[in-house]
Amino acid sequence: MDCRKMLKKGLTSVSLLTLAFFLVSVCFVPAPAQANYTSVTLSPATGTIYGTSTAIGVYVNSGSDEFAGVDINIAFTGSASYLNATGASRCTSFNVTEGTGTINVECLSLNHDPGETYSGLVGTLYFKSTAEGTSVFTITSVDPETVTTTGGTYTLSISTAPTDGEDLPDSGLFDDSLGRIVLGSIFLIIGILCNKIPDREYNLLGKVNEMKERRKEENLEKRRERWEKKF
Repeated sequence: MDCRKMLKKGLTSVSLLTLAFFLVSVCFVPAPAQANYTSVTLSPATGTIYGTSTAIGVYVNSGSDEFAGVDINIAFTGSASYLNATGASRCTSFNVTEGTGTINVECLSLNHDPGETYSGLVGTLYFKSTAEGTSVFTITSVDPETVTTTGGTYTLSISTAPTDGEDLPDSGLFDDSLGRIVLGSIFLIIGILCNKIPDREYNLLGKVNEMKERRKEENLEKRRERWEKKF
């Protein structure tokens, strides 16, 4: 019996079995499915874009999938004009590319634990209005695939955006200077009356006591007269 031929034949059979197993593993065993991101959202979804810088946040929820980054394309209509953007802390690299009526937002996350998910802000976009009207923002594509995308619809105004100290007060009876003066006068009068009432009560009480003393003296005088008549 030729041992070398048998060994060679055996090695060939093993090689063929290994190759067959590899092909079955690659072709027929499905790769683990990757979950889609849950949502990409613009916030606020409604409001006003003013003639000065107005912020719109871009939020991502990766669901159960690891958040390694996101690539978002946004289209907008009307007289809205892109100014600049700032990336969130989760984005190791943040880049915005402007087109004609479009914005591309890229956020790359490197400094996170393997498998770590994320739900929150990835960037803030700043726009201004160059004319009155309406602007519709639409998220046209997202990479990775995302279940839900929510854009926004905004009113365009060329006026200056109100600051915290410039909000208009609610209308009411005493929301102007004249009303405040009248209200202050009323409180002043009430205060004076309150101060006068104790004095009046004191004077009235004194008069009552005085009348009581006078009647007491008159009664005593009458008693004296009666006693004098008896004696």
